[in-house]
Amino acid sequence: MTWTQKVLTLYVLISAVIIAWLLYPKTKAITGPVVLPPGTTEQVLIDPIKHTLIVRTQTSTHTQTLPDRLSVVDVHSDGSIKITAAQYGFEERPFIGLQTSNHFRFMAGSDQFFYKKLDLGLAIGVQPNLSSLVGIVQLSYNAYNNTRLGITYDTDQHVGIGLTVRL
Repeated sequence: MTWTQKVLTLYVLISAVIIAWLLYPKTKAITGPVVLPPGTTEQVLIDPIKHTLIVRTQTSTHTQTLPDRLSVVDVHSDGSIKITAAQYGFEERPFIGLQTSNHFRFMAGSDQFFYKKLDLGLAIGVQPNLSSLVGIVQLSYNAYNNTRLGITYDTDQHVGIGLTVRL
C-alpha cells in the first residue's frame, strides 16, 4: 500500500466516523432549573450514549458515570436512591477495529481492564494483504456509544492510533 493510499484510506475512515456522528440522534442536554412533576421527589435519568446516570431532586442534580457493566439502583422505602456502579475493574469485552502505526491494520481483541470510560485491551492486528500479524496493546477511551478511540503499541514497537467498536 502506497503512502497516498494510506492517507486516502485514513481520510475516508475519519470522514465516515464524522458523518456517522453527525447523523446519529442526539440526546437532550439537561439544562436550566429542575422542575419535577407534581408529587415526584426524585427523578432518575439514564443516558446510554454518554454512559451516565443522573439523579435530580428539587434542589440538586447528581451525575455518576455509568459504565456498560452491571449497575444497581436501589430505591429505599424512605424514597432515597443508592447507585452502585463499578468504576474500575477487570473485564472481558471483545472488540474489532482499525489500527494505524507504521502500517494500516485490521484488529480484533478484548478489553481486560477498565476505569470509568477508559479501557486497556489486547488485540491481534493484520494488514489488509494478510502479510504480517502483530500483537497490540490498546488504551482506549469510550468516545461515543460503543465507539472507542485509542492509543496503541504493537509488537513491531510502533505507537499508533486505533478506532474500535465493542461487540
